Amino acid sequence: LDLSVLEKYEDDELVATLMKVHGVGIKVANCVSLFAYGRIARTPVDTWIRRMIAEECGGCDPFPGFGDIAGIVQQYVFYTEQLHKYDNAPKALRDDL
Repeated sequence: LDLSVLEKYEDDELVATLMKVHGVGIKVANCVSLFAYGRIARTPVDTWIRRMIAEECGGCDPFPGFGDIAGIVQQYVFYTEQLHKYDNAPKALRDDL
């Protein structure tokens, strides 16, 4: 797989090609597209993002609505989820963090 050739691919073709690599699924292909190839419309969905979509958006993926900057918005959402992941933890646990 010639990784330098992939930068010429359209986003969907890039993701599909990356997913042909053994062990690479949609999340990792989107991560590589976003971070290695600068495809800021790609939105990797992991456990934290999936949880946010379920809890905050009623299960409706909000990222397509952000179009070409969806990947940037997704990163802010991910950061915010990480920042507040212990907000509802017992006080004793939070004190140890």
